[in-house]
Formats: sequence, structure tokens, C-alpha cells
Amino acid sequence: MRVTLFLIIVHDYTKEAVAQAQKLEAFSEQDTDVALIKASDLVYVAEQWKNYSDQKNPTFNLQVFNMTGELTRSILLSRMEWALKGTQRV
Repeated sequence: MRVTLFLIIVHDYTKEAVAQAQKLEAFSEQDTDVALIKASDLVYVAEQWKNYSDQKNPTFNLQVFNMTGELTRSILLSRMEWALKGTQRV
């Protein structure tokens, strides 16, 4: 089974780290995303994701994290808005 995402949790990161994540994704030849997320932003997602769902019994959709590069707070907010609505499920 193919891994679709490596999620790297950090305190902080540099632009060099983001570039390295992009290179890792490109050279893996598996179309596996490599995302960097600050621990504080991961905590935010864990605490807030249900507020973005319109489901009666919400489930978390891992598509929120499925991208290569920097998962900033604004990107996470945008991704939660579309990934956690309606019938999309993990």
C-alpha cells in the first residue's frame, strides 16, 4: 500500500526545510507528499477541526494535510473549510 503523505511536525522551520521537503517528494517517484507543520498549528487543527464540519457525526479528512510544503495556519484553515464539509470522508 502506497504512503500518500509524510507529515513532519516541527517547532519551527526554514525555507530550506520547505525546499528539502519539495525535493524529497520529487525524488521519491511515488507521488508521496511531504508536509511540514508547526506543532502549534497541529494542536490548533486538533482542537478546531470539528467546527469546520457540517456533519452530524464529523469525521476527520486527512486531505487537510495532503500536500507538499509548508502547512501554514492560513493554508490549514482553507483546507479544513473544503475538506471537512459534506460527504467527504477518510
